[in-house]
Amino acid sequence: MDSAFLSALRTAETILVATHERPDGDAIASLSAAVSILRDNGFHAYGILPSPAPDFYASFVPQNGILVSANDLKADLFITVDCSTRARVAAADYPIEQCPTVINIDHHPDNERFGTLVQLNPAAAAAAEELYTLFRDAGFRISAENATRLLLGIITDSGCFRFDNTSADTLRTAAELMELGADHHRIIVSVFSSRPENLVRLEAELGSKHLKTAFGGKFAWMYLDPEVLKQFGVDIRNTESLIELPRNIAGVELAATLRPEKDGFKLSLRAKNTPYSAGRIARRLNGGGHEMAAGGFIPADNLRTAEQILLQQVEMELNEHEKQSQ
Repeated sequence: MDSAFLSALRTAETILVATHERPDGDAIASLSAAVSILRDNGFHAYGILPSPAPDFYASFVPQNGILVSANDLKADLFITVDCSTRARVAAADYPIEQCPTVINIDHHPDNERFGTLVQLNPAAAAAAEELYTLFRDAGFRISAENATRLLLGIITDSGCFRFDNTSADTLRTAAELMELGADHHRIIVSVFSSRPENLVRLEAELGSKHLKTAFGGKFAWMYLDPEVLKQFGVDIRNTESLIELPRNIAGVELAATLRPEKDGFKLSLRAKNTPYSAGRIARRLNGGGHEMAAGGFIPADNLRTAEQILLQQVEMELNEHEKQSQ
């Protein structure tokens, strides 16, 4: 099947692929699968991964074609996957704007639609789901290993199909990938059943000493203190799953983690049930994302101020729902 996506690929001599900074499971999966599928089908493709992948996903990154920097390459096609804004593309300062064609493949509803060709499907549970559709419809060969990578993206972004972004199409896509040889068991063991002891001990420490709640238990959050992470030997890139601690508490509707960054605090947000929206809060706090999972940034001199700002925004979200339900 011919398409704008396939036509763009056919005209390219060198293709570069990148995803967002601090990549999660879907980002790593989509980047790895895109590069490997393109190379398997005869394209001169490379991926840019400036920082090491989180340990949970490292074994899914291909050995060939992944670069820390691509500044010595001249690409005529640049593909971004799972990245909603140009500012968040982790490309190690590669001059993306010099590429004649930029394809933006994503599923975030607040995508800025940057690039010369936008393949956006907000109904997809993961960028990997949309990526599979594009490659399948273009008639590309997808190996069992690449099917596994794509399934990894879908499983992690849907929370093992627990989140409400899981649709019938998502499940059909997962089934098709398993028919192609995707190793579901490997994903579950690697990502969810092989937690290092120091991370488990850190979770116990955070849950017992650093967990806070407010608004009658409807909001729970934790501060990821760099000194505590250092004490337990946990790298910040391996902390993606920690937000599940507050989110999984009964009665919690909104959950968050905060960690320090230059000039403020990085915020991760999760909502458990509609109509509460992590995305609405994040968009008011210099960020964005999905309604159930989002992130932002709070410019503040200290943690107390950052928490006060966050609490104000969470209270606004909770109160808005209560008004609507009356």
